[in-house]
Amino acid sequence: RPDFIGAVGLNRVARFEVDVHDERTAEDFYELVGDDNGIFGCMTLLGCEDNCPKNLPLQTKIAYMRRKLVELR
Repeated sequence: RPDFIGAVGLNRVARFEVDVHDERTAEDFYELVGDDNGIFGCMTLLGCEDNCPKNLPLQTKIAYMRRKLVELR
């Protein structure tokens, strides 16, 4: 899907969500990635982790963000 932000983009958003210096709220992050082109568009097939050349825990970060944002849905 051409508008899907992708695992790396979601990983970057999750990094800012846990940053204590970032003053954005969960509602702000929901506004950024809380749709089918963002966090809820991931099919959780683990393809991103299987193909990540840096072995980043992408699925873990996506699951974290999904748990945080599903409460706002």
